Amino acid sequence: MKIGFLDDDYDVFESAKSSFTDYKIELIKLDSIDNVSDYEKIVNVIFFHNLDAIFIDYNLRKLTTENGTIVVKNLIDLLPDFPIFLITNFIDDGAEDLIVPKNDILKKEIFEEDDDSETFKEFIENIKNRIDCYKHKIKINEDQYLLLLEKRRNKTLSEEDNNKFIKLYKILEIYRKVDPLPKELLDNKFEVLMTQLNDALSDFSNELKSQKHE
Repeated sequence: MKIGFLDDDYDVFESAKSSFTDYKIELIKLDSIDNVSDYEKIVNVIFFHNLDAIFIDYNLRKLTTENGTIVVKNLIDLLPDFPIFLITNFIDDGAEDLIVPKNDILKKEIFEEDDDSETFKEFIENIKNRIDCYKHKIKINEDQYLLLLEKRRNKTLSEEDNNKFIKLYKILEIYRKVDPLPKELLDNKFEVLMTQLNDALSDFSNELKSQKHE
């Protein structure tokens, strides 16, 4: 597993990195991000490092005038379901904003905990579980998408299935799990038009065949 670490001073990073290594988790310092208001860049960094989750500090005053909860909120808008954790010295700082769920707000002192303590082990298990759930949901969506894609290729897709196909495509596209499709193929009106055109061509072909037999 790979987890990104976004802070403005990285005072606990080295100790945290060492502790996470013992649990086969690679902690990656995201110090290449010098403008946390550039959310597209953060998303690109997440995919560049193939991250499974990200820790974001509440206090990012050296990088932005906004607090970490706003950064988390804007990233969640771009990457729904992606595991994003807010780290802070004071839990109330993040909780009072009512943006990040309490379960996703972590006291910064956890990174200085002994890595063989029960507290740290429980912390790691919770993080791994959150990541596993996220990955499993993506896998379910991928499997459903591939089944519908095969139906689409075989022209056996119902209107309901087609709507589901488009929805799954848009979800997986966010996570760069699918090859790009032309926009017109994602338009239900286009699908209806193509079906009508194919039916018309089929009728025309049948009519020609019947005329030849007369």
